[in-house]
Amino acid sequence: MVKKPISIFNFFTLLSLITKIVRIGANPISFIYPIPLASYVAFAFSALDLKAFLLSYVFCFFSFTASNLWNHINDVEDDMRDGRPSAFFLMEHLGLAKILTFLFYLLSILFFLFFSKNLVLTPLLIVCVVVNWMYSDKMYVGAKLRRFKEHFLTEILAYLILIPSFFLLLWSFFSDRLTLVGFSYSAVLSIFYLSGMLLKDLKDLSVDEFSGYKTLGVVFKPTTLLKTSILLNLFGHFLIVILSLLE
Repeated sequence: MVKKPISIFNFFTLLSLITKIVRIGANPISFIYPIPLASYVAFAFSALDLKAFLLSYVFCFFSFTASNLWNHINDVEDDMRDGRPSAFFLMEHLGLAKILTFLFYLLSILFFLFFSKNLVLTPLLIVCVVVNWMYSDKMYVGAKLRRFKEHFLTEILAYLILIPSFFLLLWSFFSDRLTLVGFSYSAVLSIFYLSGMLLKDLKDLSVDEFSGYKTLGVVFKPTTLLKTSILLNLFGHFLIVILSLLE
């Protein structure tokens, strides 16, 4: 009679921990996840396919939770030095966080295989998972090789592979073939997303310098990154106008 309430208590404790870890996986906030703007834009271009909208957003949830958690896990020591409360929580529950990360990576792949309308893009998904893993990993392969995020050249290369590829994967929930609309969708949103990623390292500038990383924020002046980001953003709007004129 005593064991039952204890097991229920343990279940809810575990559920609470999982919820907190998943919430950490929602940071940093982007217009792909947790804001469903990328899925909504595809929804607007696809004859208002509500089912595809929901499926694509669940795919974003699995993918971005895995990606963000893996990045936070590998940066946990740097983030602790920076005094971030979420880092101390992750360090305390690192084992559970790793399990959830692997699970969400697996779920993103399985979800794509079951619900994508264009499975020809499956190799592209595998490439994205591997590059995304290598971007943050310093526990396994990254223990011997420098991870992609530690140098601006591999950082940019990872962005150029991951960003347009992910939007094409997202589009596959709405269409069974790659049309000009799909490529236009990927190109425009990639430009806007990349313009934001150029500024991402600035918030971690002191931590990256202390760790000896050569990230975009360390190598280039903030004004240079800001100007480049603004130019990319303006080019994205220009591309929208051109594509709209071409229907």
